[in-house]
Amino acid sequence: MRSLKNRWLRGAGLLLAVLLVTSWLWPAENERLQGRYASQGMLLLASGGAVQVSHAIQFSDQRFYGLSRQENVIVEISGHVEKRQRDNYQLIVEKGGVTGLDGTADNHSLFAHLFSSRPGTVINLTAVDDCLYAIETSQVYCSE
Repeated sequence: MRSLKNRWLRGAGLLLAVLLVTSWLWPAENERLQGRYASQGMLLLASGGAVQVSHAIQFSDQRFYGLSRQENVIVEISGHVEKRQRDNYQLIVEKGGVTGLDGTADNHSLFAHLFSSRPGTVINLTAVDDCLYAIETSQVYCSE
């Protein structure tokens, strides 16, 4: 009798552990990004200069619409959002465009502008407090 009870307790404990890990790796569908996030400030360039930048992104119904501005360069992107592990999301760019790009942008900014606007690009976001950090482009968006 005791052996059966111990086996049952071990089985229940294992099932509980699997459920906890599963719920951590694959959170509920209702954990979606909604609303507007933005940031603005000065960006220090590799040359030592600084430029004003602003980023804004709107989330609605598993979609995103983003706009970034650095001096006269404007980057527009849109696409869909996929939820990954807890507090991690992927933006899948479906449409994007860059206007005002010239030879004065530093390499890091140039990469971020061109990379983020290319259809098919995957941008990984991770939540940090009330903000989202875009790993590939080093952009920060905070909840408004």
